[in-house]
Parts: sequence; structure tokens; C-alpha cells
Amino acid sequence: GNVTRLDDPLTGLHTTVYYFCCYTPQEKATIKRALREDMVWSSFVIDYDSFACNLDHDNVTVYLHALPSDQSGLFDLAHTIEATVRAAGVAIPTRETLFHMTLARVGYEYPTDDVVEYFLDNSDDWNFGSLTMDHFFIEDEVIRASDA
Repeated sequence: GNVTRLDDPLTGLHTTVYYFCCYTPQEKATIKRALREDMVWSSFVIDYDSFACNLDHDNVTVYLHALPSDQSGLFDLAHTIEATVRAAGVAIPTRETLFHMTLARVGYEYPTDDVVEYFLDNSDDWNFGSLTMDHFFIEDEVIRASDA
């Protein structure tokens, strides 16, 4: 099948917490300052040990995702970000969708059903790995955990 894109495992694999692309430059500056100076959060471990796929809104691209089975740390971080940004006077939506790390983008002809079946049937035999979430990026700025 057709793999349309793989992210570089050393530089491209990521989990998006929020998209800040739709804010004005002034709002972005306020958000960055608030996250850097006002937000208090602690690092935590994320285990990417689950798998899923979904069809993009273009109805052409299928995404294959590694998922953290325990999403609570990421949701706690998202809610802390939301509270910090709102306290700084910038509107931000509440994060409700699950967190994921895109492994590949594939076309319809890719054997997605076979891949999903393999990962579901062999879930005890694989793990995508763990990482310590102790910083994140917003554009060119690094926001670090209080204990990092």
C-alpha cells in the first residue's frame, strides 16, 4: 500500500497538546509569557502502548497513531495550560479529544485493517516506548516543567 508520509523518529514524532496557530501575534506573546512565567506543572511519564487509526477530513488520508493508554497526565497538562491562558486574558477551547502520536499517513490501498488487527491481537508483544514529558514547544519557545 501507499505510505504517503512517515515522520522522522528523531525529529518529527510528536504529540500536539494545542494548536496556537490561529492567534494574533499579540495573543501569542501573551500566551508564551503566561506559560513561561505563570504556569506551574511537574514532569510525568507517557507510555505509548496503544494503537489506533482514523480517516482525515479529506477522506483520503488514513492516520496510524500510537496512543498513550493513560491519557490523564496529558489531560492534566492541557487543563493547566487552559487555566493559565485564560487567566492571562486569552480565550482557549477546552481540550476534549484524545492525544496521539502519528506514526504514518497512508492511502486507502494500504492494508490498514491488517495493521490494526495485528496491533490489537498482539498487544502484549509491542510497545512504542515511553518518554518523560518535561517540556513542550510553542513556536520557537520551550516551556519547561517546574521540576525540569
